Amino acid sequence: IAIPPSKPSNPFPPNGQADVSIVPTLTWSCSGSGLVYDVYFGVSATPPLVKSDLAIASYTSSMLSYSTKYYWKVVAKNSIENTSGSVWSFTTKNASGNLIITQKWNLTTNGTPTAGQVYSSPAISSNGVVFIGSQQGVFLNFLSSDNYNYFQSISPVWSAPVIDPQSNMVFVGNNNGQIIYAESPFDQYRSAQVSYYPIISAPLIYNKNLYIVDHVGNIYKMSENSMNPNKIGNISGHIWSSPVTNGTDVFIGSDNGVFYAMDLSNGSFDWQHSLTSPIYGTAAIDSSGNVYIGAIKLWAFTSNGILRWSKQLDDSRIYGSPVISSDGTLYIGTVNGNFYAINSQNGSILWSKNLSTPIGGISSSAIIGDNGVVYVVSGRTLYALDHGNGNVLSLIELGYNVESNPVMNGGYIYIGCDDGYLYQIKALSSTITSHGWPMFMKDQFHSGM
Repeated sequence: IAIPPSKPSNPFPPNGQADVSIVPTLTWSCSGSGLVYDVYFGVSATPPLVKSDLAIASYTSSMLSYSTKYYWKVVAKNSIENTSGSVWSFTTKNASGNLIITQKWNLTTNGTPTAGQVYSSPAISSNGVVFIGSQQGVFLNFLSSDNYNYFQSISPVWSAPVIDPQSNMVFVGNNNGQIIYAESPFDQYRSAQVSYYPIISAPLIYNKNLYIVDHVGNIYKMSENSMNPNKIGNISGHIWSSPVTNGTDVFIGSDNGVFYAMDLSNGSFDWQHSLTSPIYGTAAIDSSGNVYIGAIKLWAFTSNGILRWSKQLDDSRIYGSPVISSDGTLYIGTVNGNFYAINSQNGSILWSKNLSTPIGGISSSAIIGDNGVVYVVSGRTLYALDHGNGNVLSLIELGYNVESNPVMNGGYIYIGCDDGYLYQIKALSSTITSHGWPMFMKDQFHSGM
């Protein structure tokens, strides 16, 4: 004989509980036969339905916002009747910690007060060595707070370093068309002449081959073993974007407004789209292979070039790379200083935050931490934001504007700044989130895939 459901009771977290984890598992008690459950959950006192016909008395939410009150209820169902529980609530914990500058290094070796603007974006090896280029043409790595070595390049290094974690080799371009490279312990550097034009894009490493795009669009492939460049293609315009790949195509934009997908195997173009305005930022790829790129709009394509959606954010350009969380939320900023959380499925804006400053907006990519904190620089201010609503959790002033994409590892953020310094900043997170595309070129190595 079927037994009707009792009223759901004994909630966990207990009703009214404070200081709850931002990744809670909700449980309850209920008796009856053949039960399934509908779960209602949200920030409204009349929460929306989020899960139907759940077979167990347990529900794990996606990551929640900090310091936020949530409401939930459960409706138990079987073939006899539906029985609704009460509306319960709990409040999530506060974010812990503050952004703190713990160290900064002047990227100069010739005694000048500063090294000039830093455009290069730092990368970090698997053993924690930080690499960055400087305006003065110095390529440095920092082994501790007071120990570093450098390679005096013949021209400035605006390119971002990339690291092959398998071979433990580092590669970076300079403005004289060379690739500078070294292997662990990184105390001897060599250079290979690739082009007669500057290499401003970061190289891309795939299957022990480097893919290099110079500033006028010449595309080269070279083996890590031989370091002999072979030109495989060309795109028009000037190239500020860095290449990324899905293992089949290389994706890169040009200031001629065209976004290209180039076949890795032979350098031919599988598809291309005109985005109607110059492209300065780098693409990001989600776990389903969809590709996102910013210009005057934000664009989303399938891996084979079908337009999914485009979104006008404001009337200013996007210079940074989109970053993507494990739940598919995309974060991007504009030079007007507006920062957006966007649903990657349809391009709808989940929330936005105006972070504009008198001295500038957002010219670099954000970082997504493992605890739901999103980091972004606008002007000279580094913000730690709540991923769910954009609330400011902490902020700190740097020496000047930032055009370098930050990197995070081991609980610290590293940022090159236009005052000529590389900053080390204690973060509120331990590391980047383990899924999605959480920072420029995806990870600390700038793997780009």
